[in-house]
Amino acid sequence: MATAYHVYANSGAGDPIQYAAPVATSSGTSWTSGPLGPGTWSFGVRAYDTGSGNEEENLDCSISVVVDALGNDVTNRPAPPSGLRALARPGGSIRVEWLYPPTRGPAAPSEFNVYLGTGGVLNQSAPAATVPFAAGIRNAFAVDLPSLEGGVTYTVAVRAVNASGQDQGTATVSVTADAAGPAAVDSLMASAIV
Repeated sequence: MATAYHVYANSGAGDPIQYAAPVATSSGTSWTSGPLGPGTWSFGVRAYDTGSGNEEENLDCSISVVVDALGNDVTNRPAPPSGLRALARPGGSIRVEWLYPPTRGPAAPSEFNVYLGTGGVLNQSAPAATVPFAAGIRNAFAVDLPSLEGGVTYTVAVRAVNASGQDQGTATVSVTADAAGPAAVDSLMASAIV
């Protein structure tokens, strides 16, 4: 009696692992698949006894791998930020704010790229600003984009980035820059009312 391992897989379409028939058998504790096409691939492994043919029936020894259209492993690419908003500020600047949940491990972003465009078209050739993930306060992030032209409507997007790539989010917001704006408050007084 010896122990070997059956390897099971899904179709690469993000579907469940098909445990009806193994895609491979291994006498050791490693196995290498052939080339994987684009998709979300899941693999499961079950030990079996080569003498009796009995196989254990775990469902928790599994892993998923995400492959993009270029054949890159993007399994740990970060999720998109949420709560994106942009606010016009006096002097032609825009304040961009967003949220990102506390995240650790390989899927955590290292930074955020802030992109800016006009006429409803986002320019993603180069970020207008980059904000480190460590700069967040209570899961909230912000950056000011200065020196923008008043009266122009800008399209803004924020994308999370790590070593696996940039998130594939599509969220954008639009805001019209205000070059003039009201003068800043220069004094403030308060008194208690009894």
